Amino acid sequence: KFLKTSDGGNSWLDYTINIDNVEPQKKGYFIFFSLNDIVYYSNSFVKKTSDGGNTWESVPFPETADAIKIVQPFDLNTFSIFDSKQVFKTTDSGINWIANDFLDTILSYSSYPSSHIHFINQNTGFLYHYQNGFYKTNDAGASWKKININLLTPFVYSIKFIDEDIGYIFGIGVLYKTTDGGDSWEKQYSGSSFDAELQSIDIFEDGFLIGVGKNGHIKRTSDHGYTWQNARTGAGSDISDIAFTDKNTGYAVGRNGTILKTTNAGKTWEDISRLDKGFSKIKFFNAETAIISTIDGEFFKTTDAGENFSFIGSIDSIENVTARDVSFINEEIGWAFIFHQHVKYYAAKTTDGGSTWRTKKYFEDTIVEAIHFFDENLGYAVGREGIIWKITNDGKDWQTIQLDTNIVLYTQFFIDENTGWVAGRQILKTTNAGNTWTLQLDSADSIHSIHFVNHNDGWAVSYLGAIYNTSNGGESWEFNRKLAEQTIYKILFLDEENGWVVGNAGTILKYSCTETSVEDNPPISESKDFQIFPNPAQNEITLSIPENQNIKSISIFNSLGMEVKRIEQAKIIGNSKITISTADFPNGLYHCSFINQSDRVTKSFVILR
Repeated sequence: KFLKTSDGGNSWLDYTINIDNVEPQKKGYFIFFSLNDIVYYSNSFVKKTSDGGNTWESVPFPETADAIKIVQPFDLNTFSIFDSKQVFKTTDSGINWIANDFLDTILSYSSYPSSHIHFINQNTGFLYHYQNGFYKTNDAGASWKKININLLTPFVYSIKFIDEDIGYIFGIGVLYKTTDGGDSWEKQYSGSSFDAELQSIDIFEDGFLIGVGKNGHIKRTSDHGYTWQNARTGAGSDISDIAFTDKNTGYAVGRNGTILKTTNAGKTWEDISRLDKGFSKIKFFNAETAIISTIDGEFFKTTDAGENFSFIGSIDSIENVTARDVSFINEEIGWAFIFHQHVKYYAAKTTDGGSTWRTKKYFEDTIVEAIHFFDENLGYAVGREGIIWKITNDGKDWQTIQLDTNIVLYTQFFIDENTGWVAGRQILKTTNAGNTWTLQLDSADSIHSIHFVNHNDGWAVSYLGAIYNTSNGGESWEFNRKLAEQTIYKILFLDEENGWVVGNAGTILKYSCTETSVEDNPPISESKDFQIFPNPAQNEITLSIPENQNIKSISIFNSLGMEVKRIEQAKIIGNSKITISTADFPNGLYHCSFINQSDRVTKSFVILR
């Protein structure tokens, strides 16, 4: 699975190529020479395709190669292969190979070295080894010259050149640039936030780079790496919880330090986390204030809508603590159910916002899966073997309710003190504060999250992505759909018409079911009705917009297709002429797109000074 962009990295879509015909299917690396010409390789095989992956052909390795370390493709026919002592080159897809002795001191180790290699062309290349340094060859690897460079990190991810002179070295927290073919290097960027996400870069022109990294992060820079902008964030991390403060503003948290925020009802998400933690729960008390908890029982708080998070405290100072579930009544009072390798399972309470915790109840042989409190005097917990606990008297009294089943109950939801649902492989309902329970649904797999927006309208989702909904309080449940290949952890509905599910591998899905409302957008005017003047321009341009166009946005792109300026609808409404500064635009050709709900008109202009 790949991600593809056609707008300079502003947006990304899934892109899949067929490797079903690669036998045996092995883990490897891809190089795209075009969307059809692809090489799929590792240090044990090379496959190539010229039809986008429908058919694959093997490239045979040289028979005398021993313990191949690196494969370097140049096109579908030309490859260099490095073993511990030699470099082999073919220009006919492996039919013939030419061997040269390699620099033994670089790669002659029994274990696979931490090295990276990059060739500008078939003759000129660079190699880095974490112990022996940085080398350059001008004769396809037959000889190597050592280059002195004082890297601030021993770990290099990428070496990339855009021509024979300009190149970059990218490693943990650092980016270096050369303009003289690698003879000298200048540090471009360093910093922990840069290092935390990016693990590889690619270069499209001098100064413009795309960086990709762990957990689905994609960033772009247009100033040689001094500043980076998020293009896609957090896509690979499991998302465990989601919360909204209004219909537009929401937050999602998950593993690998993921805290995502949207301010446009989920159209885009920004990664606002600066913490490398595995987050499990988020609870907002107002639009600004929230507490998030980690799997390890640590708590962080924001009072400025996610701009900053401060550490509050942890449940236990001893390691190997797992917080299975957390429920906060308000900013001060919260409950957690904990697993500890020595004391097993226990429930703990905080009265100071998570700074300190006191154990309230131990469990010998029963596991609590979910816990929720309405106030200090009433809460419910569910767990294994069909057991429900009704918790009263400030957590002092735990009434055990045994269902007529021994299923594991993973989740609960109470719409008020008396009416609630619990679920596992079944959904059961109570209308008398848990005294009696009625079976409503048998599920093929376990229900892991359930949510009601009122006494009638509710939704449930299974661990394997089966979604059910009811409009009569659960008297009947309808199978809605199956989310293919998705593991779902949480379902949340803001009202009867708008809902969310989150799950593994960065899954955030929005549900919207409203009566069809088609906005009567008049067709956009002809191109000649839109004007840009002066043209050519120097330091500013004026955009002239015809009346009644309902323009949603205006985007300006440079000749490479990169968006350099965007004007949103709020600044367009009521203005037939908009003047913008182009003082920072380099000389060149630009394209301005006027976009409404269903169409666009694009006009071009030139900056010439």
